[in-house]
Amino acid sequence: QGRIFLFYNTGDASEHEMRLGKGTREVWYISSVDQGQTWSSPKNITNQVHFNSTTSHAERDWRTHATTPGHAIQFKRAPYQGRIYVPANHSQGIPQEGFNEYRAYGFYSDNHGEDFKVSPDLNTPSSNEGIGAELPDGSLLLNVREQNGATKQRLVALSKSGGEFWDSETFDPELISPVCQSSIVLFEGSQDTLLLYSGPNSNSKREKMTVKGSLDFGKTWKYQKEIYPGTAAYSDLVQIDADHIGLFYERDQAGIYFIRFPYSELKK
Repeated sequence: QGRIFLFYNTGDASEHEMRLGKGTREVWYISSVDQGQTWSSPKNITNQVHFNSTTSHAERDWRTHATTPGHAIQFKRAPYQGRIYVPANHSQGIPQEGFNEYRAYGFYSDNHGEDFKVSPDLNTPSSNEGIGAELPDGSLLLNVREQNGATKQRLVALSKSGGEFWDSETFDPELISPVCQSSIVLFEGSQDTLLLYSGPNSNSKREKMTVKGSLDFGKTWKYQKEIYPGTAAYSDLVQIDADHIGLFYERDQAGIYFIRFPYSELKK
């Protein structure tokens, strides 16, 4: 019997007001054991995962807060098998030029949501929305938005400790970005196991929604398929089965689209 988790934030002020120290953000989850037909009562986990003025760590002065716009992950491999890891981001202290007070981080649970621990902030200033994937060796790869747009590239962080600390943080010049959310997922297919990436393939506009594939798990990107050439923004990837990829993405002003396509199309 599977259990679905939905993590989310609530707030009483805008993002701008939150940066100025006005208002509060809280972090919650609900869960379902019947494929989303019914849901549990909300569980407030703010005091465990967000250090704002209402928590026992108010001195850290976290202000804005958001969980990943895409999916969290559950580790499949030892030694962290079963761990739930939720990418997130926050601001800390007074606003700085270029959103340099922003940091990507995460939180995790080893007892299926009974309680949570905080994963460290990334060291890179202006790191923002992130999304994670467990690599075949059990490492955690976090792919992150750079809020100030200085490089127009995706930031990539690697952890060999299941998110307990970060071993490296580097920018990927092959993953250009116009300052936008993106997605990654490990695709374990009938032909190959590879890392997939989705996002706007532009360094100036939110356009050209593209899926890329890496057989060496983020070192190089061998495959590429443009999904939509026009305006496109946020997205989320999913492996549907051993041969099919699913992509949920924002397109034009019309709303959110879902596309399903065979992995073989990515390799053309």
